[in-house]
Amino acid sequence: MLNEILFPRRFTKTTGFWARTLRRISKYGFVRRGLLAVVSLAGGFRNRGRYAQVQRYCMFVGYPRSGHSLVGSFVDAHPNAVISHELDALDFVERGYGRNRLFYLITRNSYEFGKVGRSWTGYSYDVKGQWQGGYNEVLTVLGDKKGGMSSRRLESDPELLESLHSMTGVPIQIIHVVRNPFDNISTISNRNKIPLEEAIEFYFSLCDTNKAVKAKSDDAHFLEFRLEELVEKPREIVQRICGFLELEADSGYLSACEALLFEKPRRTRDSVQWDRSLIELVLVRAKEYDFLEGYDFEN
Repeated sequence: MLNEILFPRRFTKTTGFWARTLRRISKYGFVRRGLLAVVSLAGGFRNRGRYAQVQRYCMFVGYPRSGHSLVGSFVDAHPNAVISHELDALDFVERGYGRNRLFYLITRNSYEFGKVGRSWTGYSYDVKGQWQGGYNEVLTVLGDKKGGMSSRRLESDPELLESLHSMTGVPIQIIHVVRNPFDNISTISNRNKIPLEEAIEFYFSLCDTNKAVKAKSDDAHFLEFRLEELVEKPREIVQRICGFLELEADSGYLSACEALLFEKPRRTRDSVQWDRSLIELVLVRAKEYDFLEGYDFEN
């Protein structure tokens, strides 16, 4: 019943008295943290041998609704990789968790996410016939998909990356997925029920953090691409991701990833009333970031 602790709010269905009870008490943050502390200590120790061959840690920086869930699902579907979904691994780094404890929570999160359907914000992230929630003999890549929150944590504490590197003892591979900023900003406004002006400020604060992370990273440890590229040429981009993580990608795996893709990204910007002055404001501010070059309201 670990899924009742990992996913108390969003995923779990009522499955019995103890499941309901765990889900209810896990909604309280301090209770959930205590339960995860106990579970991770025991699980990390018991499974420590499984993590000995991990060679890279994969994390995401970015923005709400940029495609990180999709990319995280692709990596998690690889036979030699496990990526947790919305675990918020940097929170556990801040709390002083060790390598095996964090790795155990990552692997269990991936497994439990599969048990509750791999659905998120109305989309299915089930890569058919692949290895989501598990791995094939050798596990070389572990990581967590929590792009926007990771950027926010790094904004508050830039040293978290070094702490993560010291704790895991392996290279940190950072993936930055970008999409049209008007869609990101519209999603931030809709989800948080805030005016576009506030959403714009929040979005560009994330851009500042991601720009700083990129400046401190070399190409071997920072991969950047656009969601629109992934939709247009999925096999090429998934191969790039696998190459970045030093994972081999066979044709069956690539085809399964390709089958999950939608035809084109949803234009969230059309769900919000944009006036011309705010459009111009975003276009002007976007010029400060090379990864936003070429975007406008229509394209």
